Amino acid sequence: MMKIGFAGGAQEVGGSCICLRVGEIGILMDAGIRQGGSKDPLPDFRLIQDMGGIDAIVISHAHMDHIGSLPLISRAYPQAPIYMTPMTMDLTRVLLQDSLKIMAQREEEIPLYSETEVSAMMDRIIPLHEQVEREIQPGVSLTFYPAGHIAGAACVYLQTPEGSLFYSGDFAAFAQQTIDGIRIPKLRPDVCIVESTYGDKLHANRQVEEGRLIRMVGEAVAEGKKILIPSFALGRAQEVILLLRAGISQGIIPRTPIYVDGMVRDICRVYKLHPSNLRGKLARSILKGNEPFYTEDIQPVAPNADRNALLEAKGPAVFVASSGMLSGGPSVQYAEKIVSREDGMIIITGYQDEEAPGKALLKLAEAAEESRMDGTEDVPTFTLSGKSIPIRATVRRVGLSAHGDQEEILSLLTRLSPRDVILVHGDAEVQPQLAQRITGEYLRRVMIPACGDIEEIVYHTARKQPVRNWPWTMGREGIPEEAGQEDLWSFLREHYPDRELNAMNIMEIWSGRKASENEEIYAWQSMLIDSAFFVSNPHRLFLFHPATEEELAEARAPKAINLQTLQDLAAELFGSLGYKKVSVYPEEQRVALRFSFPDAVNLSEFQQAAEDYEARTGWTVSIYPGANHTEIQQLLRSLFGDRVRKSSTYEAEKLYQVTLSQGQSEDAEYVARFQKVTGWHLRLFVENSSQPGETSGNHPSESRSFQPLAEGEKMEQNAAFAYIRETCASQGIPMQKLGLYSDHLGKRIDLTFITPQVGARYADQLEQLSADIGWRILISDAVMQNLVFAEAAEAAQEAGLTLKKNPAYLPMNHAVQLKTTDHNPEAEAKVAAMILEKTGLACRIVC
Repeated sequence: MMKIGFAGGAQEVGGSCICLRVGEIGILMDAGIRQGGSKDPLPDFRLIQDMGGIDAIVISHAHMDHIGSLPLISRAYPQAPIYMTPMTMDLTRVLLQDSLKIMAQREEEIPLYSETEVSAMMDRIIPLHEQVEREIQPGVSLTFYPAGHIAGAACVYLQTPEGSLFYSGDFAAFAQQTIDGIRIPKLRPDVCIVESTYGDKLHANRQVEEGRLIRMVGEAVAEGKKILIPSFALGRAQEVILLLRAGISQGIIPRTPIYVDGMVRDICRVYKLHPSNLRGKLARSILKGNEPFYTEDIQPVAPNADRNALLEAKGPAVFVASSGMLSGGPSVQYAEKIVSREDGMIIITGYQDEEAPGKALLKLAEAAEESRMDGTEDVPTFTLSGKSIPIRATVRRVGLSAHGDQEEILSLLTRLSPRDVILVHGDAEVQPQLAQRITGEYLRRVMIPACGDIEEIVYHTARKQPVRNWPWTMGREGIPEEAGQEDLWSFLREHYPDRELNAMNIMEIWSGRKASENEEIYAWQSMLIDSAFFVSNPHRLFLFHPATEEELAEARAPKAINLQTLQDLAAELFGSLGYKKVSVYPEEQRVALRFSFPDAVNLSEFQQAAEDYEARTGWTVSIYPGANHTEIQQLLRSLFGDRVRKSSTYEAEKLYQVTLSQGQSEDAEYVARFQKVTGWHLRLFVENSSQPGETSGNHPSESRSFQPLAEGEKMEQNAAFAYIRETCASQGIPMQKLGLYSDHLGKRIDLTFITPQVGARYADQLEQLSADIGWRILISDAVMQNLVFAEAAEAAQEAGLTLKKNPAYLPMNHAVQLKTTDHNPEAEAKVAAMILEKTGLACRIVC
């Protein structure tokens, strides 16, 4: 007899906790909490005790409604091992640590568990990979299968002497940005316990909804709005980030700051540690060392950051923050400010519990929309954290659910064709509709238990399970080295062609026996990943097939150098020069070293190291030209202290001009020290004196900075940007981009050209622009090297010069370097003239 008790998650969404009793063996499936404000958060632990306790715990995935009470139940049954996938284990650690922080902040509540109990519970976890069968109790075996839903989520398949049981956990049939949908083979369960969250609904097309979100954000950004997308930290937030990143890449969303806040940061870090659980494209990008989530526009918010300052900054911004129901976390702080703003927008993307603030906001916003359509202007108020806030922001909903809908649930049951179906993880009013559909599709017993119920199921004859049999094995021991790998490769190609197998399958074929320990399977998986003879499935990286002849040849070919190797070699060759960061540009096969003071770098030493680097990697090295002006200001303070009254920067001339309250005899020494450290000149002036102090270098040109002649009213920022773009377009000023910056003189607008030398050609027009808009304008000293290289390559092609490699930029010489296959003075002169005309840079040609 099977006894199945429902301590939580029955006729409700949340608190999943199911106890299976088979003979003398008790197995718990999930141990969650309820997250609604008025609900008892804990499952009915007395039911578990009444059923005889538990000998093992199996966790489907890491959402809190499936793991939130795990430390408590593990404390009560410390002898019970806990089984989950490796990624779920790492996510569980992050979520429970965050839960400890939240409980510590609630001064009036007693914490459910302590850090010590969480640590002890984590020590009891046995990670188990998907599609690896393991005996967890005598006669009871467990296998995990990919469930979709979130990364690491698994369906649970238990084979027992009393019959087989399939527990879906939460699942999704469709592919998401980060993961593929549910993947299960032909199984023969006697009973199937399946979620029914959306058992009465059909989801909108996923791609359509994703497109809606991107367009919605793009339009809101163009209108200058502040946008909040409250997201579940685990799963939904990563989906949203990747969609926003794609929208910017496609040009649908204008470039704007996108801030990622809350526990989302820690979850993104765990995702990067488990590429094999992610979709193929994303996984391969991570394996190549790329950053999958953050870009120049998308950045995490530091825990101690001033969120109000981010909200009050001018211009549009997007905030992706936990929690998804507005029930806690930084999303609440953002919502408190944004919901009352007419230039605000809140986009709800996930399930909202009936008692969740997010649900209340949606209902109020819908009512407000209806009242506006009726011609009334009543502004509803929204209660959040005890505050009543008027709803003036736009509130929208986008369907990005990660749960299966009614048709997907029916499709799963049709595939499994169980004898009995038990519906869980769904609202009581939804489940009867789904049960009616199931019984109408095929004759099966469908049960809808309530919390506290125990179902007793007897199968006089349990279904026979498909027997995995390997008719051909090799009878070898150990993990094969390269020669053995080739033997195994040939054997699989001969006897199991066109089969995809996991590490355990391949080990069994090699040895003719079952795996004895998880560690043995992990060692095999590592070998298969590293071996040239085996190729992983691009969508499910834990499945392998023998490489084809072509794949084997490609794998044995010299590999492209990876990011870590490039960084390590840079540290070896350039470490003595004191660089701060290495930026890698794979498409150009170029790295750029960032220094605090690039103009002080020993060029002879750098060039020698750069030639060595290029010889060993084939990659060129350049110096990022921008100086760190924050460190320069700190250096000025350390040299001159409180005597500094003001300073001016002239980047084209590499000059700082500083006014001091008084002079000192040591100032000449300080000027020399400043130049040695920074590579910049320093001109000193003393207040109330017509004579300059100790100086170095020429008087600066004012051609790069344009200040309105009189202090007047500034044009509004966005209007100023639009005016600049329109003027540049009509007057043929080749401005590439513009941005708002601040320095010791206040806010300014920087215009970026292909090079600052090109920008200087339009000094008269820019001076007039500054007067028109009332803003200080600066020509950025940034060099757009990609554009420079494109112009140089085009010039070489037009002149008939053949280049050995891509052009290089020489910042110290303000020049482009071209390496050609032969010497052609006439063509070289033509190229140099064209490059000077297009970029304002000199041209150095070496053969």
